[in-house]
This record gives sequence, structure tokens and C-alpha cells, in this order.
Amino acid sequence: MRKTVWVINRYAYTPATALGGRHYYMAHEMAESGHKVYLIGSASHHLLRRKPVCDGHFELELTDGFTFVLVKMQSYTHAHSKVRVLNWLLFPWSLRKLPLIIDDNLDSILVSSPSLKPFLGGQWLARKFGSRLVFEVRDIWPLTLTEFGVFSIYYPIIRLMQWVEDRVHRIQPVGSGNFKFKEFN
Repeated sequence: MRKTVWVINRYAYTPATALGGRHYYMAHEMAESGHKVYLIGSASHHLLRRKPVCDGHFELELTDGFTFVLVKMQSYTHAHSKVRVLNWLLFPWSLRKLPLIIDDNLDSILVSSPSLKPFLGGQWLARKFGSRLVFEVRDIWPLTLTEFGVFSIYYPIIRLMQWVEDRVHRIQPVGSGNFKFKEFN
């Protein structure tokens, strides 16, 4: 049965234009299996070798059997930029506008990010469409930032990250395997 899947990773991009291609290959394999796939990533981040032109708020391009959706974000050049932190907050908010440009019924959303905040946008979309939400935990934020003494646990951005992490861990696994999850209500 053909499913519509959205793969959301702010740092996703094609292997020709950025460092990590993992989500690109996931989207490609799902499309090869017959699913309709949208890979959603930021049009601006520090891992890009070449920044794409993004005229509107979203740019859609067909590539290797799936649709790549670029979300226009503020440009920055290095990992320690304050704009990067701002984009952490703006990216999930921007995801709320995706239903305006993608009119397919949505079956599943895979949110994958080192930062936990895109989970909030994915959770909102999953509730709106009544679809399955999968969140791939790839980093231990905000614990890494507090344990290495970079930030206090009372720093506002750390408290926000902790609040999101607590929400992420309320997702209850059902069935067998890592890709079957059900959200707690």
C-alpha cells in the first residue's frame, strides 16, 4: 500500500550540496519502495557547501523519485551563530505552513534532528493530519550542553530544550521494531 511520508530534518540535503546525505538516502529508498515522500529541510545552515536559491517561503524540487522541500531560513555561516539558535525556534514554526503547499494526505512523519525542537512542528502536523509520528533521537540535548558546562540548567534555551525532550519521551512504543510509535494523549 502506497503511503505518503514526510521526512523532516533541518540539515537534510542532497549529497552534492551538503555533508550529510542520510535522510536523502532514506527518502530515496522509501520512494523506490513505492511511497510518496517529501524530504523537508532548511535552505540555510552551516553544513551546506552551496546555499540554494529560495525565492518564496518554500521551494519544492523533484529529485530521485521524491520531492525535496526547502524551508527558507535566515542565513548564517558557523555552528556557534546566534542565528542558528534562532533558526532552531523558527524552523518548527515554519512547518505549520506546509499544508498550504502540500495537498497530499499524510500517513507518517519522521522527524530527525540533533536538536529536539523540530519535534514540536512534527507533533502539530501529526495531530492535524491524524498521522503516525516517529521521532528519531540522535543526540542527548540539552544534557550535552549542561554536562560539559556550556550552559546552566536554568538558562532559558536549556529549559525550553528540556521541556521538548520531556514531551518527546512521552511517545509510547507500540508493536515491535523502532519505527512503530504512538503518541500519548
